[in-house]
Amino acid sequence: MLIHTVSAGEDLAAVAAQYGLTAAYLERLNHLPNPGNLVPGQTLLVTSPAIMHTTAPGENLYTIAALYAVTTTQLLRNNPFLTQREIRTGDRLIIAYEGQPQNAAILLGYTYPTISPGPLREMLPYLTYLSIFTTRFLADGALVLPNDAPLLGLARSMGTGPLLHLSNVDETGRFDTALAHTILTDLTIQETLLDQLLNVLSAKAYVGVDVDFEFLMAEDTDRFVFFLRRLHDLLNKNGKILLADLAPKSYDDQSGLLVEGLDYQAIGAAVDYVFLMTYEWGYAGGPPMAVAPLPQIQEVLRYASRSIAKEKLLLGLPWYGYRWSVPYAPQNPPAQSLSLDDAISLAAQHHASISFDLEAKVPYYDFEEAGETSLVFFDDVQSMSLKIHQTKLFSLAGAGIWNITRPWLQGFALLNQQLALLKTPIPTQRL
Repeated sequence: MLIHTVSAGEDLAAVAAQYGLTAAYLERLNHLPNPGNLVPGQTLLVTSPAIMHTTAPGENLYTIAALYAVTTTQLLRNNPFLTQREIRTGDRLIIAYEGQPQNAAILLGYTYPTISPGPLREMLPYLTYLSIFTTRFLADGALVLPNDAPLLGLARSMGTGPLLHLSNVDETGRFDTALAHTILTDLTIQETLLDQLLNVLSAKAYVGVDVDFEFLMAEDTDRFVFFLRRLHDLLNKNGKILLADLAPKSYDDQSGLLVEGLDYQAIGAAVDYVFLMTYEWGYAGGPPMAVAPLPQIQEVLRYASRSIAKEKLLLGLPWYGYRWSVPYAPQNPPAQSLSLDDAISLAAQHHASISFDLEAKVPYYDFEEAGETSLVFFDDVQSMSLKIHQTKLFSLAGAGIWNITRPWLQGFALLNQQLALLKTPIPTQRL
């Protein structure tokens, strides 16, 4: 696998010719939003098929997989168009790429219930787990469920384990510190919540729970661990798993409401997996900077891997960027969130050239529009490849994506080249 950085004046045909490939193949591999208008500094994934197959009459996904001793899931990953239609006679299928990865890894994807079924179907073959944002709860412990039925059926049909995402988000969509405090301190209300969770898990065939309690009080640190232990014991008895989502932390006594209620070591011991939210250094309400700078990610991973068993850790990958108005001032409107495809399309639209921040290890660019200057920080296959590589360097269980509601299919092609993604949901660990 190579990553090509587009030079000024290069088009897709010229790039493809350098590697003995066709422009159509390179466009399809990278799912390009701007194939006819490449941007200087844009990065392209370059890899070659090792084995190809031309389909004959009567063949289907299962017979072809059996012929080459591969899984149908791998065929869907290598040929994602097959998630949208049946095989046709004469289709040219990629059976395997050169240098297929050997590093087994879990991949967790987060989504809102509003995701379109077509793109979701294309992404599900890569995912071990799908976490649907979000199941809320009220102050009396009653659950408020999302419209998850269409996603659950589709996930299960493609071998992805659905997780119930449980958060202390209130009716306004904000994480509520007081609501979490109520659940963690009143054991009667907590019991109501746990009973309802078990009923929902059974009725909807979720494979586990993903707990995302944010902005916890410092005084609730031990109570949160106790809650996770209770929940884990209940889930473990029913053959289900428990994840906890943790804000990025770099040392034990780190202050701030975002992290002061989180005991990494105790939480890690209480759950099956931990999803590290290693993003939002650059955020909508703050000054322009990388969403997930690599040095800060590495700092969090060094701390987390000392506090929590590495085989439980999932690295958070940001599937988005931001567009800021500059010069920045606190009274400016919040930065605009962008999908990673939209970030490229916006650069192409404004004839911008993309630069690479050598410290943060992320791309960025600026442009003028209607007399105002915008600055965009985002991720591409070059910066995301460096992030994914951390899962190998730190021997992590895998990674998770926030979030896949706005697809970035080039990123999934990259993941397919870097990690041997596990498909069968992982059995519950006995702690």
